[in-house]
Amino acid sequence: MNSVSDAVVFRLEKIIKRFGGLMALSEVNLSAEARQIVGLIGPNGAGKTTLFNVATSIYKPDAGDVYLREKKITGKSSYHICRLSISRTFQLVKIFLSMKAFDDVLVGAIYGHGLRG
Repeated sequence: MNSVSDAVVFRLEKIIKRFGGLMALSEVNLSAEARQIVGLIGPNGAGKTTLFNVATSIYKPDAGDVYLREKKITGKSSYHICRLSISRTFQLVKIFLSMKAFDDVLVGAIYGHGLRG
């Protein structure tokens, strides 16, 4: 790492997640550097959503750790991780039925930054 611009800011290290006898994630490693956009693609059932659920602490990994700016955040609550600037979206067309899409996003932005009044 030569500068702040290429420093790893987010890292998943040897993540394992099982659901009963099903091995959903087997020692998955992933990292993202500052100012880098990372994509995750794969077929249905490959573990993409499970990986995001582990990264955002919706699921606890059976093994492995999640790091943000070299600080281990594995096991922190989902709301705490959201306040650290890690969030995700769900595959819901409309979260709040009486709101427009912009308002749906605004709820997450306000909650995530602790700007509640």
